[in-house]
Amino acid sequence: MALLIAKWLGASDRGVLALGQTIVNLIVLAASLGLLSSARIVLSSPRWGLSLRQYVRATRPLVGLDLVVTAVAALTVFPLLSRVSDPVLAAALVIMGTAHLRSGLLREGLHGVGWHRTAVTGEFVGAAAALGLLGALWASGTLTLHTGMLSVVARPLVHQLVQTISVRRQMAAEPPGTAQERGLLGRLVRFSTPGLAVAAGMGVAGQMDRVLLGAFAGPAPVGVYASAATLSVLAGTLPAAVAPMVVRSVARGWQPAMHRYWWTRVMLGSAGISVLIGVFGSLLLEVWLGGEFAGSTPILVLLLLGGMAMASQLVDNSVNNGFGDLRASAVTALAGIPVGLIAYLVLIPRFGMVGCAVGNVLTYVTMAVVARLLMRRTMARHPAPAADEPREGATP
Repeated sequence: MALLIAKWLGASDRGVLALGQTIVNLIVLAASLGLLSSARIVLSSPRWGLSLRQYVRATRPLVGLDLVVTAVAALTVFPLLSRVSDPVLAAALVIMGTAHLRSGLLREGLHGVGWHRTAVTGEFVGAAAALGLLGALWASGTLTLHTGMLSVVARPLVHQLVQTISVRRQMAAEPPGTAQERGLLGRLVRFSTPGLAVAAGMGVAGQMDRVLLGAFAGPAPVGVYASAATLSVLAGTLPAAVAPMVVRSVARGWQPAMHRYWWTRVMLGSAGISVLIGVFGSLLLEVWLGGEFAGSTPILVLLLLGGMAMASQLVDNSVNNGFGDLRASAVTALAGIPVGLIAYLVLIPRFGMVGCAVGNVLTYVTMAVVARLLMRRTMARHPAPAADEPREGATP
């Protein structure tokens, strides 16, 4: 979808939309107060006694927080970075932000109760609906910056609708929770405090690059960079899909020796996907998009290398998270923040988009190294009984 927007609207308008999405994503990470990292853990853990219904009720106030912060950013930060002041775009960002946060919280809730396929299906339906709307707008000759933003907003809105229906089905069948509801949100936020550091680290690694590139170079380079980044993100689908299963398995008594099983297969799978994306993505950027997008293959290759480091970090931190050690993920994320910020501020003014991509790689490599060290410490604290260790290659 992002590539079609780039093709049909050009680099500058693609950059405006990318900056809007980036601002929304950063606010969602902050307004979730760490629950996007910890929800699946507390819902998986029997000691919390938390039902999905209690979780849904407790997290509703976060949507209001997101609405207020996004409204302020849409009227101040967004026009400054995008060089576009438009009340329609500002209103669309507010709608996008609230839907994005709510659908994300519901998605994590479904992962937490084991409905992994349903959670992924909701995201797929949202993406398909947005793509269909975008195609209809282009075919009818009505695709503009405004209507393009409408198609972008449609994705989290449809995602939220599908997730809401799925959550209601699950809540109708689940037994009542035993957690005390009074002050529940406060307890969840206190438990999730390390998740705020995780959100900050991931925000710097995966979102702040676009913001700083926009601040230094304007929306057009952001449009080119974001198009390459869109392709590179596809390589992260495998580790992102595996991570919730690893977290839930560890939280429910999975043997830590199985880390080797998952890590090897995820890295091999991600490497294979990255090679394919590198080949076909280069053709898309250089030939199909062409023009302003020509010459962006090095950016794609660098971002794919960063994606490999991110894949390793996701698997390693899933083990830490499964044991309830959110601090390890927080330390991992915090380690990447100064590296990323320094790299972006030094490299972007001098090397532009390529410097931005190098900063992205340095950030993710730093986080991967720290995650591996902390994962080894966690596994040393929770050794599996020798007799119960699964055989290499056994299906978990």
